[in-house]
Amino acid sequence: MDPVQIVNDKGYFKVVTQQDVAVSGVIFACSPDELTAERTLRTIQVDEHTHLQNHFLDFVNHACAPTSIFDPERLAFVALKPLSVGDEVTFFYPGTETHLAHEFTCNCSHRECLGYIVGGLDLTVKQMRAALDRGLCTPVIARQLEAAVAGAVAEAH
Repeated sequence: MDPVQIVNDKGYFKVVTQQDVAVSGVIFACSPDELTAERTLRTIQVDEHTHLQNHFLDFVNHACAPTSIFDPERLAFVALKPLSVGDEVTFFYPGTETHLAHEFTCNCSHRECLGYIVGGLDLTVKQMRAALDRGLCTPVIARQLEAAVAGAVAEAH
């Protein structure tokens, strides 16, 4: 049995857990065979030159208050909070891509909702800082956002 499954909830496809997962626990892992140099709508950035394409990724939705983060060291999605069977697996798209292949409007209505979803380097400095402070970025994106924030602060002085 896969640790997650793709469900169709009235035309809204999503990935949900099939088991309980503790904070920092692996929700599902990907294979090194799924690594590619190509960035597409259906990949996430692993490092400066590598992306990952996995069949579940097509259905792991964005959330401004996500339930998981991608861990490139383990090639796995890990839980940001305890998850129960049936909980949706989501992640913060700008935290995994410098630039998105497809930008879109978010309608999550969460108090921290960005409204319009872009790649990490296309966020405002305030949004970058918030994503970093909330731990929503992979290491490669975090390094780039830290540099961008530092550059913006230096320019302001």
